[in-house]
Amino acid sequence: MLNHIRHTVALIGLLAASTSCVTNNVDVHSSPSEDSEYYKIYQDSTKENTVYKDFETKFKIQVTYLSPEFRTAFTKRMQSIYLNDAVSFEHERTKAGFFVTLYTPVDSHADLMNNQHWTILYGEGDKAMKPILVKRLNDKERWRGFFDGISKWTNEYLVVFDAANVTPHSPALVQENPTILTFANADGRVKLTW
Repeated sequence: MLNHIRHTVALIGLLAASTSCVTNNVDVHSSPSEDSEYYKIYQDSTKENTVYKDFETKFKIQVTYLSPEFRTAFTKRMQSIYLNDAVSFEHERTKAGFFVTLYTPVDSHADLMNNQHWTILYGEGDKAMKPILVKRLNDKERWRGFFDGISKWTNEYLVVFDAANVTPHSPALVQENPTILTFANADGRVKLTW
């Protein structure tokens, strides 16, 4: 019995010592939703919607507007996670850019770069424009620390338009025009407004 107690005490001591060694040199990064400063700006910059047809999900789209305000928060979070401030999203520094997460149960419908299956428009009516860049982003692990909704069943894209990059609802804007982005395919159409 005494031998059993010694082994138990030794095991507890070993576990305590090994646990304290690990926690002293390890930091676990917060998820986007746990970073309150970043997440508030992320939520304000992100819109999503789902198209259902015949009781089935045809596609779900989540879009983050890469406004100047969002890019500042993104760069700050990137620096805290990766310990550098490597600039991401260079294409839309002055252009209207969007980070898009797309889920569709049919793989052939998941390619936003196929303009025979998808129409993407910025604005409305006669002033609506098509993107100058639609680029698939393959590094899910990198983006998971910044955007919700990324999974092995989604595809991520950078979509850029030849339009000014502004922060919606900014007090500095003389005239506030809504930012409208439309995604359409054979199953339906989603219009997102900032």
